[in-house]
Amino acid sequence: MAGEGGDKTEAPTQKRKDDAAKKGEHPRARELAPALVMLGGAGWLAVAGGGLARGCAAALARGLTLAPGDSDAFEPGRAILAILSPLALPFAALLGVCCVAAIASGTLLGGLQFRLAALAPDPARLDPFAGLARIFGPQGLTELGKSLLKLAVVGAVAFVSVRPMVADLAPLAHADIHAAAAAIGPRISALLLHLALGLGLIALVDAPLALVRFLNKLKMTKQEIRDEAKEQDGNPETKGAQRRRMREARRGPAAAAVASAHVVLTNPAHFAVALRYRRAEDRAPVIVARGRGQIAAAIRAAAAEHGLPVLEYPELARALYFTGREGGEIDTDLYAAVAAVLAFVFNLDRAAGARARAPNVEVPAAVRFDEHGRKSG
Repeated sequence: MAGEGGDKTEAPTQKRKDDAAKKGEHPRARELAPALVMLGGAGWLAVAGGGLARGCAAALARGLTLAPGDSDAFEPGRAILAILSPLALPFAALLGVCCVAAIASGTLLGGLQFRLAALAPDPARLDPFAGLARIFGPQGLTELGKSLLKLAVVGAVAFVSVRPMVADLAPLAHADIHAAAAAIGPRISALLLHLALGLGLIALVDAPLALVRFLNKLKMTKQEIRDEAKEQDGNPETKGAQRRRMREARRGPAAAAVASAHVVLTNPAHFAVALRYRRAEDRAPVIVARGRGQIAAAIRAAAAEHGLPVLEYPELARALYFTGREGGEIDTDLYAAVAAVLAFVFNLDRAAGARARAPNVEVPAAVRFDEHGRKSG
């Protein structure tokens, strides 16, 4: 049947995307980097271009000036250094802005990656027939179309931007050089910004197309998806080892400690925290067991064996897991939320005849975590 074998009709799985990222494969929007570099450079010139203009003026004045001692002991190296030193800082700042923009363009679609393997020689890249196929194939024609579109957009933007300036620039030929520079500078900055915005418009079209092409390249067959699922499920030996670890977790100290708990809070599947509160002994609720993964499953199984209530409070379970320890009291920020849950649990027997509904609790933003332990509040 079509689609069962070699037809790549299925969207790529997350594992397929992760494997591609490890190999350094990511969407490539070739117009994005020039647009961001141009935009960054033009923006810097518009904001701080005056420093560069003053540096150029100082370098020109120094180059056209002959000091009294230059004819007797002329040192070319020192003279060149004196001419270029006023330009060093402005050009370094401009270069830094362009470098940051170039790096940012690489991170927007695929993340910042550096792979030494990409520097290794690849004979396939030296194949002239493969190169001709790329040039005259669909990809080459697409790149040609984008280049013509870029040329048309940039040309139109330049024409629209320069045309109103022509009448104003002609009289500057007879003006003072400082007045002419002051008049031309803002116009050049505006022209560069307009050109950068034109390239940015092309990049806004190219970037989504690059993402679509990349996802189409990663598409999978239905058989590949089934094979990947089998691979992730693991072979019988791996499954057997997982079952052994589960049995060990159920016989471990965390599962044994659950017998003294009053309630177990879950994520619902990944985290589990068992709480105890004895009014005569405990100053505050105590975490008797906590775990994630297989240990969490063992805690839930032990709670079922002992008939303990198991309640789903994802945010509260993660907060207790990441802020507490076995045998320790809960974090003070969680007193109110845990107190509401314990009050509900202690009144379950009285409410047995009615429909008991677990209370909604608010976890403070300071102790909210995602599944990786990162603050999410």
